[in-house]
Amino acid sequence: MPTYDYRCAQCGDFARMRPMAERDRLCECPVCGAASPRALVAAPSLAGTAAGSLDAGAHMHSATCGCGSSGLKLAGRPD
Repeated sequence: MPTYDYRCAQCGDFARMRPMAERDRLCECPVCGAASPRALVAAPSLAGTAAGSLDAGAHMHSATCGCGSSGLKLAGRPD
């Protein structure tokens, strides 16, 4: 099941694993319970893969990774 990013107006960004059919529905903020819209309209990440990549050797990049990646951080995703 893919993970989607949402943005609560009060608490900030969070991610939720949801069925694709529910991706555009408002999602309850885990902190305050407010109905929150999706934060990004991008390819969802699947468990165990880097965002946008299904390569067997793919890994998540952080700002200090050193592999030459830009270290782009998506809303609600860990570094």
